[in-house]
Amino acid sequence: MLESLVFESRHHNDWARVDLTGQLRMRAFPALCIAPVIAHLEASGIISAMREDGIARVLHAADFEQHGQSLAIGAELVVRHRLSLHISRSDPQGYPDARGQTRILWHTRYRIDTVPPGTPGTRKPVASATTLHVLTRPHAERTARAVTTVPPALAHLRLSPWTGRLPKPDMLGLPVEADRAFDDVWGVANTDIKGHVNGTDYLI
Repeated sequence: MLESLVFESRHHNDWARVDLTGQLRMRAFPALCIAPVIAHLEASGIISAMREDGIARVLHAADFEQHGQSLAIGAELVVRHRLSLHISRSDPQGYPDARGQTRILWHTRYRIDTVPPGTPGTRKPVASATTLHVLTRPHAERTARAVTTVPPALAHLRLSPWTGRLPKPDMLGLPVEADRAFDDVWGVANTDIKGHVNGTDYLI
């Protein structure tokens, strides 16, 4: 049984991945980090097996961090992916509670490095990220949607306790008036297949 699934993916930087300072844009992280994990598990049949069991992954939280490294167009990027499974029992505020709701969490950590030209054995850190998905059965009856045991397709990964608080909006430290700052209405053209509304690029 594995503590975590670890592998690397390789990419080349292009103009769409970086901002005017040469640093990775926030919207570049999902393609560099999340997409290779899904592709890796799809290639081994894990995603298909989960889908057949009616289980999907819902993104609960993501944390993307740049390290101030400017990237040239065409620079080689190496992403190290580490996926682990956790069980969380928490109250409505996300704090650990043995009597609270049980969830199976899909926790992935990423390190993005660049390989300077002419130095194949050298890497420079560019960025890091973490994502947290909750496993669920979206098409089941409401009382049966929670996934409380490890799916058979992921049985080769050890299940560890999630000992911290589940991420919640109040942990972002946003000002009180932030929830009133957005009064535009976004239509169907700004949504995706999961119902997310994508209307704004955030400047970090």
